[in-house]
Amino acid sequence: MTYFHQISFSHQAVLLTSLFLTDLLSFLCIGLSRNGKRKPKKTVIDILLFLVLFAFVGLCTKMVGNAELVLSPKNLLPIPVWILWCIDICAAVWLICEAVDRFHYLKYTIGRHSVKEAMDTLPGAVCFFNPNGTVKLCNLQMYRLCRSIMQSDLQTLSELSGALEELDGLSGIIRLPQAYQTYLFPDGKVWRYHQNEVTAKNGVTYTEAMFYDVTELYEKHLKLKKRNAALKEIYREIGRLSDNVLEMTRESEILSAKTNLHDQMGAGITAIRRSLLQQYTSEKNAQAIELLTKAVKIIKNDNESPVGRTDVEEFIHNAGAVGIQVEMTGSLPEEENIRRLFLLTMKECCTNAARHAGAHKIWVSSAEKESRLYLHIENDGEPPKGEVTPRGGLLNLKRYFDEYGGEMTISSSPGFSLTASVPANIRHEVIF
Repeated sequence: MTYFHQISFSHQAVLLTSLFLTDLLSFLCIGLSRNGKRKPKKTVIDILLFLVLFAFVGLCTKMVGNAELVLSPKNLLPIPVWILWCIDICAAVWLICEAVDRFHYLKYTIGRHSVKEAMDTLPGAVCFFNPNGTVKLCNLQMYRLCRSIMQSDLQTLSELSGALEELDGLSGIIRLPQAYQTYLFPDGKVWRYHQNEVTAKNGVTYTEAMFYDVTELYEKHLKLKKRNAALKEIYREIGRLSDNVLEMTRESEILSAKTNLHDQMGAGITAIRRSLLQQYTSEKNAQAIELLTKAVKIIKNDNESPVGRTDVEEFIHNAGAVGIQVEMTGSLPEEENIRRLFLLTMKECCTNAARHAGAHKIWVSSAEKESRLYLHIENDGEPPKGEVTPRGGLLNLKRYFDEYGGEMTISSSPGFSLTASVPANIRHEVIF
């Protein structure tokens, strides 16, 4: 049998190097066994292999080039060379298999490094603090944001909270007043801060601090505000146009009533002329003369009305011009917009009563009940033949009352009546 001291120097170097590398591999396997779960028996085998190989490497190193140890039989390595090679090869195969198994296990198993790597890839900023306020686990995004906020590295929760409460001008970060704990950073991104408590399985409570990227949501909010402003302006313009249509309709109906009055006067004058020429009065001529007398009285009342009337007096005067007597109870509200809306409703009902129902009188009542302002209008004209569907001016009036958060209802039985109400404390701006 050949022993270690009997082989050549080059053979000794190769064997010694192989033993040393196998020993390093065993040390690596022992280190890998600390990460994740591992069977205790395999760990014990790795430790024994490390110690045995370390002893062989030490003995072989002393014997290389040392003649005294070579000549001293008691200090010789009492193991044949082929056994040393077998031990080395078997240990190397075992350790290589162990290393491959450990790397495969770590690759597909969640451990400390995998958790940290996963947190670093998150788009948001996340940090967990110990109960004493120190950092437990933090990702790269949180470190970057805290560096911008505090101009220093993140150390404790109290430092972060204090920096968010007292942002200085050097950081260039702006706290957005319209959103809770939302900050605009110099790079144009908007982050929202959130903090809550998390309790682990062992009962320890950690503080979770997070920053959410809400840049896209903030930009959409700004675009929505601009769009709402533009829509509001368009809505104002539509309201003005709708009001003009309503006024034009009312003026057209008043003009139609005045034209009818003019025709009555012409027919009456013609009847008087015919009576004078023919020396007799027919029933038809008598009716024409009666209409003429009525028209003359209306014009006389209009000319005798004083200048500087109030809006209600002006409405009563205009109603009388078309042959409608107004009987009003209560007073209109003092709030300008509501007063104008009620007057507009009264004018529309008066015009419709004269044109469609042949009415001669309308009753208007205005009162306040249970924090609401009410307006009720009736006439003595012919009842509608069916349910009245709001169209034209009535439809526009309904839209105005809806804008105020009010209501408008129309009844057809036993006669036409309109009831409208709005909240008494409304201060909404309605365009008409």
